[in-house]
Amino acid sequence: MNALESFAHGEPLPVDVTSIERELASLWKTAASDPAGGGGPALSRACQINLIVCCAGREEARAAEELVAAITSECPSRALMVVVEDGPGDGLEASISAHCSYAPGSGRGRQVCCEQITLRGTGAGAARLPGAVLPLLLPDLPVALWYPSDPEARAPGGYARVARALADSADRVVVDSRRFPDPLREVPELAALPCAVSDLGWQRLRGWREMTASFFDGQMFESYPSRIDTVRATYAPGASGSRPGAGAAEALLLSCWAASRLRWGPDPSARRGAGSGGRFTLLHPAGNRPCSILLQADQPARRPAGQVVAFELLAGEASFTVRRSEIIDCVTATVSVPGACPIPRSARVPERGEGALLCRSLETSAPDPVHREALRLAARLAGAQQGDAA
Repeated sequence: MNALESFAHGEPLPVDVTSIERELASLWKTAASDPAGGGGPALSRACQINLIVCCAGREEARAAEELVAAITSECPSRALMVVVEDGPGDGLEASISAHCSYAPGSGRGRQVCCEQITLRGTGAGAARLPGAVLPLLLPDLPVALWYPSDPEARAPGGYARVARALADSADRVVVDSRRFPDPLREVPELAALPCAVSDLGWQRLRGWREMTASFFDGQMFESYPSRIDTVRATYAPGASGSRPGAGAAEALLLSCWAASRLRWGPDPSARRGAGSGGRFTLLHPAGNRPCSILLQADQPARRPAGQVVAFELLAGEASFTVRRSEIIDCVTATVSVPGACPIPRSARVPERGEGALLCRSLETSAPDPVHREALRLAARLAGAQQGDAA
């Protein structure tokens, strides 16, 4: 198998860090004149975004690479895999490869390929990774930075320094808040990033937001939003032995989405520690009437950690509830109002895979102002509780 065939089949070709662009140009020139060594389909290059993937170690890089390969046909990108490794030495290595798929309608006559550049650094070599990435970004294309790792890996150290430096070059940072082992610490850090934020956890909540908002579409219940005084979210907790609150990130975001739509704000006079035990005190916009957000872990945990199990809006004796059904991918919405018969309705809200969520996040060009409001409110509530704990 020659260099072009290896490249087209996704096999990494080791290259010198200083000659990456030259090697890529040579391979594409060969592909144009002699596709796949003369015995295969024509190759063409596609790219609409620079995707930087910051990985802690080779195992995480392998998993992330599989996901990148799966989405490149829908989200063509130049993928830059940045791998920070532990171990002796101060090395910096580079390799190039491609992810190819057959173009729609072409049969097996033409392959559309996306480049992947992998940079691995150890010790002092890892510190050179951000500088090595910058010249490889294609101009006039947006830059998305994806952190596939658990935020614990971004604790102070070599990886954290690389991750922070790369964020300075990104137009958008992509994370999965469901992985946050300590949301009350990590949500404020996420909200403080200088660029737009895409969260796979927020994407998972889309159906829940739509179902909740639909309660108040008709005239029958349109007066109730101003009466709501409590928002309660139940979630599947983290694994046994994990920190208290692990798995609560999506429940917190969903609750803060509802609170921000209701125009609730943090209560500056709330007693210290008001957020402890998953309870947060806020203020109704009409005056000094207190409102509450309650986050509670499901018992026993029977679902994937971090998954929202139920979401309730309470207005005195009235309640509006969306609850995950025992039927796969279904939720049930129920209204309980004094004097009315509760009639549940069900809808399919599938738990989409990580690849589909990542692709949707990369396709989004403009910041989501609704997510930004919910994230900022969550950060203020979480930050206040962290301050109280300190």
